Amino acid sequence: MASPVKYRDHIEKIWRMKPDEKTRLGKIRLDKNERITSLPTDLWENIMADISQESVQAYPECWPLYKRLSVLHGMSVDSFLLSAGSDAAIKHSFEVFVSPGD
Repeated sequence: MASPVKYRDHIEKIWRMKPDEKTRLGKIRLDKNERITSLPTDLWENIMADISQESVQAYPECWPLYKRLSVLHGMSVDSFLLSAGSDAAIKHSFEVFVSPGD
């Protein structure tokens, strides 16, 4: 039987935060960039009224947002890149603009 693939040695030194076993709901959580106050009731109700089964089941369509950003800023849609958070944006920027040895 083949041995399992071993990860690289430096991985042994990485410490990963593990979630608490107890819930943190109902407490102020300042370490995860979470909202600490409730949204206004009318805003929350408007948001919830606009959520459909399809919007929960599938990833959102990004093209309408690209078009709105384009019009708002007077730029081509090709000038924008939506990303899944700042880490992804930084990663994409490095992949596009940084070469090995830079």
